[in-house]
Amino acid sequence: MNQEDYDKVKETLDPLYQRVKILLNGVQLEGFRTDEEIRNSNKNLKDNIKTERKMIIVFIIWVLIWACITCITGQILSALECFGLNISVITGPIIILMFGFIGFVGAIVIAWKIHKIKKANKSDYDSNIVQYALQDILPGATCEPESFLDPNRLYHLGIIPYYTEASGSYLIEYEENGQKCFISNLFLTRQKIGNQNRMVSEVVFSGQAYILKYNSAHSGNVRIITKGKDSLLHRDLVNDFKRRGRDEEKIETGNSEFDKYFNVYASDSRMSSYCCSPYMIQHFLQWRRIYGSFGIAITGSTIAVALDSKQSLFKMPVRYNQIDNISIENSKLELKQILSLAQQIEDVLNGKIYG
Repeated sequence: MNQEDYDKVKETLDPLYQRVKILLNGVQLEGFRTDEEIRNSNKNLKDNIKTERKMIIVFIIWVLIWACITCITGQILSALECFGLNISVITGPIIILMFGFIGFVGAIVIAWKIHKIKKANKSDYDSNIVQYALQDILPGATCEPESFLDPNRLYHLGIIPYYTEASGSYLIEYEENGQKCFISNLFLTRQKIGNQNRMVSEVVFSGQAYILKYNSAHSGNVRIITKGKDSLLHRDLVNDFKRRGRDEEKIETGNSEFDKYFNVYASDSRMSSYCCSPYMIQHFLQWRRIYGSFGIAITGSTIAVALDSKQSLFKMPVRYNQIDNISIENSKLELKQILSLAQQIEDVLNGKIYG
């Protein structure tokens, strides 16, 4: 097919393509785009990221060459002395220091260039990929790439374990029926005593945190957390979660499979009965199979969720061969998957899904 025929087909099928997309997922894409066009989108950003990766390789090679030249120079000077060619006490060290200085300055220059390129790429990625995807899926939503949900709040809600250090990214804020909702990446670690009484750092959470709306008329607090084992001491992690209050009691549902994988705590028996009904249990078990460990706390008009997915939303690719996959379309798909889970959690806990 020549270019003229392709343009005619594209012009003819584009309206139909848009209508099909709207019927499938409610999202209208910006024109009919082939796989080749998607790969070529944001080409400058992809080229700059590739340049960053190449500069890292150059930095490693430079350091290795610097180390080798310095070492070889020292060996040559020693060999010359063995053959009776005396090098002055001052000249030898000066030669080595000169090579060392040149290598050090070169490494600093390359490292600075990598830092500048990396910073520019991150800004470009956030502006031209993340923000476009977010506004297409959630018009009016805001995103702060360097911010994240307050882990202290989640800890006091009893859905994340004790931690000593926290980081995160891409705090998304949007409004749903007049109430603000939040999503962000969250990464938690803690220092602890391991084997041979050495302090080690352990990852205790890596995934997403949600603050969603709760519309049920039930009062009281309830939290549901998946059971887990300490990877170093092989003990139950239940004591690493903060207790909500004296009125909170541990609940046994009578469902052996559910009680095997979950701990449930509630301050109100009616609330616990509602959250541990058969259809709720079915969804909790399904989420565990799909997403792994998670914690859910319901208090007042708020649902707080900590999903230990081991993945990061909007993470820039690490491997060189993944760079060409960067696109607004892929970021929108990633965001829709995260929002789909958030909506499903809201619908299940608010009683909109039965089964």
